[in-house]
Amino acid sequence: MALNPFFLQGSPNEQSLVQQLIDEHLKMFGLDCYYIPRKMIITDDVLGEVQSSKFNDAYILEAYLNNYEGYAKGSDIMSKFGINLQTKLLSQFPEKDMKILLLHLL
Repeated sequence: MALNPFFLQGSPNEQSLVQQLIDEHLKMFGLDCYYIPRKMIITDDVLGEVQSSKFNDAYILEAYLNNYEGYAKGSDIMSKFGINLQTKLLSQFPEKDMKILLLHLL
């Protein structure tokens, strides 16, 4: 199938417009979340577990809540092996915010 020569496929202006629409949608319907990076102080090399850690910084990120399925009644199951917690929350973070955060952390 041939492409229409009168429309640009993926021009920078179109991509910028789509990104601006996504950012505006996040401002209206998103929520602020805190990302708290964990700094590991003492780790056990044999078992691979963290014995001591610190949480010094907190960063605010905009997030869009996709799904909060599992936070309803009856989502936890009790069995003979213990309690099975099936709660989960799915969210999306903007790529530009994550890039800025990762550059700051590294």
